[in-house]
Amino acid sequence: MFAGNSFSSTDSVECGARWLKIANVSAGQIKWNEESFLPISYLDKYSEYRLNPGDYVMALTRPILNKELKIARIIDGNALLNQRVAKLLFNCNSKFGYQLLRKHSTVEMLENELAGTDPPNLSGNTLDNIAIMIPSEKEQEMIGSFFDNIDNIIAIHTNKCELVKEYKKGLLQQMFV
Repeated sequence: MFAGNSFSSTDSVECGARWLKIANVSAGQIKWNEESFLPISYLDKYSEYRLNPGDYVMALTRPILNKELKIARIIDGNALLNQRVAKLLFNCNSKFGYQLLRKHSTVEMLENELAGTDPPNLSGNTLDNIAIMIPSEKEQEMIGSFFDNIDNIIAIHTNKCELVKEYKKGLLQQMFV
């Protein structure tokens, strides 16, 4: 885990590089409904905190919500990593590692490790205390790709569902005009 930087709120600007904060990380996705920005020059100045498409991040404070780990893949780049959010650097296939961390039994083990702490905070030591069997590299790649494809299908259908709901809402408004 590579933890983010403690950028100062006085550095915030109206437009620039996205500033990824803990509030943006949810289970399986990044939500930019609360956007903050840092000067675009910070992408070079703080390049070690730069997030690129395909990177994985995880919330470190209150990392579990409704039995799901707040972990997600970065889709758009040019964001900067804030404190209490970590960029995950895997020693295995990253897609496999991501799916492994989302697995119910892994989340349960993490929850047990965090029990009694308030607020619950993840650290590298917390992850070190969890023993997990890792298959061969070829199997990791196959498993990671398989579940990544399923996640993509879910995302497509979720987007379609939202569009249909908006369409229905529009039709209902027209019906009662």
